[in-house]
Amino acid sequence: MEFEGSNYFRFRLALSLISGKIITIKNIRKKKKSNHGNEYSHKNDHKDEGLYEHEGLYEYEAKLLKLIDKLCDDTIITINESGTELYFKPGFLIGNVKEEVRISDLNISFNCGKERSITYFIEFLLMVIPFFKNPVKLLLKGITDDNLDRTVCTCKIISEHFFKNVLKFDNDFLSINILKRGIKSNDLNGEVLFFMNNIKTINPFDISDAGLVQKITGSIICNNMSLVFQNKLMNFTKKYLYNFIPYINFEIEKPKNRKYSNGKITNHTISNNSISNSSKINSSTHQEESHFISFSLFAHTKNNCIYGTDICLDTNMLNHVNDMIQTTNASNINSFMHFKPEQIRMNETMSLHNENKNEQKQRNENIKYKKSVQELNIKNVYDNDINESYSLSSEKNIEGVKTNNGNVNNNDLLNKTHNILHKADIYERLGFFLALNILNEIKGLPSVDTNYQWLPILYMALANDIAVSTICLKTLTPYSIALIRLLRDFFNVVFDIKKVEISQIDYSYTIKCVGINYGNFSKKTF
Repeated sequence: MEFEGSNYFRFRLALSLISGKIITIKNIRKKKKSNHGNEYSHKNDHKDEGLYEHEGLYEYEAKLLKLIDKLCDDTIITINESGTELYFKPGFLIGNVKEEVRISDLNISFNCGKERSITYFIEFLLMVIPFFKNPVKLLLKGITDDNLDRTVCTCKIISEHFFKNVLKFDNDFLSINILKRGIKSNDLNGEVLFFMNNIKTINPFDISDAGLVQKITGSIICNNMSLVFQNKLMNFTKKYLYNFIPYINFEIEKPKNRKYSNGKITNHTISNNSISNSSKINSSTHQEESHFISFSLFAHTKNNCIYGTDICLDTNMLNHVNDMIQTTNASNINSFMHFKPEQIRMNETMSLHNENKNEQKQRNENIKYKKSVQELNIKNVYDNDINESYSLSSEKNIEGVKTNNGNVNNNDLLNKTHNILHKADIYERLGFFLALNILNEIKGLPSVDTNYQWLPILYMALANDIAVSTICLKTLTPYSIALIRLLRDFFNVVFDIKKVEISQIDYSYTIKCVGINYGNFSKKTF
């Protein structure tokens, strides 16, 4: 089978391993060459170079091929010199956990690199490991929290829930333990201990009725960052979610540095009180390397369906968000020009000095200031921050803003009103962003999370043919459509997709499929 392009690279390799078919992938990020030397051709070449900065396979794709070669026998992988063409012949799906070999004697560590997170490799392993001859145990090193892929925590909760509650496997079938966190902006490697067992056949399932959402849970970890940011992010997220559901529970995860050696996991919890004087240098360098916060949200329904979303922020990302908020709010300040001078003079009476405790009468004028702020479309200034940070100034500050003619200087006014913006804008907007994402996942009550639609689609196609497997999706992502087409090419599986109208403006998709009764031929007996 021949394919072109680098799209859906993991799906092609996974289905090739499961089906045993040889595939060839051509034109992998191949740059277009122009024989003409005119100006138009040079412009096209420049665009192509911007589109594909690197020709051929990326490093993380090459590492995925190394992982396959490590777990399989007699696999033939041929790549040309430029890396734009790949020939892949699948071998025997062996695994690495054997009865005659002790786990402590195995080399189970694998470095995933810094280009993609560990989730990229775990999602591939979830497709193929159940059809191996032996279980697989790996110590994956790399990035655990990233904005490009889902975090390992989100992947762990959703995947373990699917295999346990949907496919009805044992609790020991899949285990994903996060030993140490790691982000992309530094050289700190995260570690994840992955274990997955094998199966013989897959039973069909029906999860078309998700039920109503019962509760929303979350897990947040704050590593070497202010706890004020952590608490405000949770509070603002709860503020928006409480409008829809009262059962909300967030867990605060403490940063841990766990190690795996000789088949055992040792815990080393990081606490500020336990740092000795001899380890202050090492802890300070560790803090400089890893400053991030990771927040994952999960919505649980009545019929054991789960939806998830997450966000990972480091210091660079927070500074970027802060700059975006300031620029957007600065553009709104220009609306001050068309207001009356009386309203502007009221805002100019605000200064950056602390409030005098003896002048309690000025609090009433702060309330007037709050009303004027609402009229001036400043939405993200809070009453508590205004009362604590600003107070009325004297008549000298008012005269400093006026010109010789007694009018108000607009430039000074813009500078002063720009200082009204508070850092709490970041907390509220990120909390609103998380709440909006989880509500978008809940909308329509689909059978599975949007980013993991491929998980039930793959296993319902390989299930037994004794019954029909059914799922319900709010929207079909391009990633899911590509998987349905690849399943048709590899296994001749046909899906029945129907559009169901819930109301005049709302609809969903019901997907039905009869599996091919795929059996794990790599494992003869259990």
